Amino acid sequence: MNEMALRYEYLIRAGHNIGRLAIPAAHADTYRGLERSFISFRDNTDQTKNTELLFQYAFDCGEVVTNISNAIWKFERDFEGKLSQDDKDLLDEIEILLINAKIEKIEEAIEKAEVLFRKFGRIV
Repeated sequence: MNEMALRYEYLIRAGHNIGRLAIPAAHADTYRGLERSFISFRDNTDQTKNTELLFQYAFDCGEVVTNISNAIWKFERDFEGKLSQDDKDLLDEIEILLINAKIEKIEEAIEKAEVLFRKFGRIV
């Protein structure tokens, strides 16, 4: 899972076209927090903690999704007029994945966004 945390960081940085530590959202630890809360919720055996763990997982999903959405929004603005219809369709697919904010959908969205960002030279 650690690889996905770094991919998340690179994606945020690429979307905003910034370097390391330029914005707080561009940090692998943000994604690692989501991974930890997912594992805690998934592996929980104490029913009294379910609500608390679910809340933390949902909160972390929301934070990561917001950061990815903002990076995609910035990318779209930077390449406005240069995106083909296929590119726009892929961005729509990514946004739909992010609406269902579960870790599996978030990872799929990251993978799809990487393809598009790479096409435009934002990720090498």
